[in-house]
Amino acid sequence: HDKNNNKIMTKMMIVRMMLAIVMTTTMMSARVEATDSVAGVLTVGDLVISGNNATSLVGVQHVAGDLVITNASTLAGLEKLKIVEGSLEIRDNPTLTTLDGLQNLQCVGDSLEIKRNDGINSLSGLSKLEAVGGDLHVAWNKNLNSLQNLQNLVSLGGNLMIEGNDNLSSLWGVHGLTRVENATIASNEKLLSLAGLALSEVKGDFSAVRNENLMSLQGLESLTRVDGNLMIETGGTFLALKSLTTVGGNFTLESKDDVLAALKSVDNDLSPLLAEKVKFEAVLNDDNAVAKAGFAAAERGGIFPGSLRIEENVTSLSDLETLTHLPGDLEIMDNDNLITLAGLNNLSQVNGNIYITRNKNLQSLDGLSALRSVGGDVTIDYNKKLSTLADLQDLVWVMGKKEISHNGEI
Repeated sequence: HDKNNNKIMTKMMIVRMMLAIVMTTTMMSARVEATDSVAGVLTVGDLVISGNNATSLVGVQHVAGDLVITNASTLAGLEKLKIVEGSLEIRDNPTLTTLDGLQNLQCVGDSLEIKRNDGINSLSGLSKLEAVGGDLHVAWNKNLNSLQNLQNLVSLGGNLMIEGNDNLSSLWGVHGLTRVENATIASNEKLLSLAGLALSEVKGDFSAVRNENLMSLQGLESLTRVDGNLMIETGGTFLALKSLTTVGGNFTLESKDDVLAALKSVDNDLSPLLAEKVKFEAVLNDDNAVAKAGFAAAERGGIFPGSLRIEENVTSLSDLETLTHLPGDLEIMDNDNLITLAGLNNLSQVNGNIYITRNKNLQSLDGLSALRSVGGDVTIDYNKKLSTLADLQDLVWVMGKKEISHNGEI
């Protein structure tokens, strides 16, 4: 009921804005191209701006359908526009450097999409925008570094999606949004923290993933519930999740840096019920990270509490000799310097899946001779120098599939 009420309140707010903005006007209901002259017409139907300018649209205040802006270099001519009843798409404008021209836009009835506009570095022009009835999707804008001009946006009826913006360093600007349907913050390479978010409730899923340099979850301090799945990848701790009380679906936390600090944070900063629910994944990118994971297993009687992904710069697994049981997955991939799996000699049980793939100098599975059971799949492929599976001779129970292909001469 709360979810439906929130949607109804959002729609009511948008309707009230429409009524306040759009009074008795002349209406052109057909689809209109930017090349058509509609100057002096206050209201038009679906509108497509495809070309160099929108000067023929001077005076238009209201788009009763969708507005699509593509391959434009300027938005001059849209200065009177206040409301778009349908969706607003600003996409594939390689020469557009600013959103100035939309400075009086207050309301979008459906979704707002800002995609693949490599020339813009800010959302200037959207400073009066207050409500979006559908999704907000800001994606793949190569030079966008700020969302600050969205500071007056207080109502979002759909999903919040901010992804693939290579130079975006801050989320400040969306702090007026406290409740959304789903939220995705993904693949923003320069994003160091989530500061700028002020979400208290997510009705569906929340994910902050593939943000390579995300080291802080600052910005999630107000988050109290996620009714769907929650997945976060970070190089920092989970202190910002102290107010979180409810996760309705799967709860996955991935540590990309200090495994010991991350595990301690799960135990100390989350409620006991949520800490018990967490599916913990550790990414081990070098030998130092492997050593910390080994220490964590030793502290817990040989059990590492989650999954291990061993990749890139690892040269030895010798510090994992204390590991006997892995409740999650074991992934060993893309390690050019790993020749053997020695160090896993005491590992007897993996409850999840095992993936050993694309380790171009791996010669044997030496180290897995104690492995007896796997609760999921076993996939061993694209290890060009792997020539024997002899060390798996005692693996007697595999719950899932075995896929062994594209290795050396096996």
